[in-house]
Amino acid sequence: MKLVQLIALVQIFHLTQKGLMCAAIYGGVSLLFAWVRTENVLAALIWGAVSFTAASIYFWALDKLDSGVLWWLLLVIGGFVVALL
Repeated sequence: MKLVQLIALVQIFHLTQKGLMCAAIYGGVSLLFAWVRTENVLAALIWGAVSFTAASIYFWALDKLDSGVLWWLLLVIGGFVVALL
């Protein structure tokens, strides 16, 4: 589910070039899923913050690389790492 969400957000990022917005959406959805799963607000907030930070770094790096082989490597490998969090 997180991988599908991340793929959709990469498409949105490609169209809008707004990495912070995409990271906020990813962090917010992760926060909601963590809250439903654990029913502990503090744990959900921490999990949402970690997800937002990882997604922010991911989208920032995608923005800086712009295109090429390194961009595709980051897209695939970085996407799996962020989705595993």
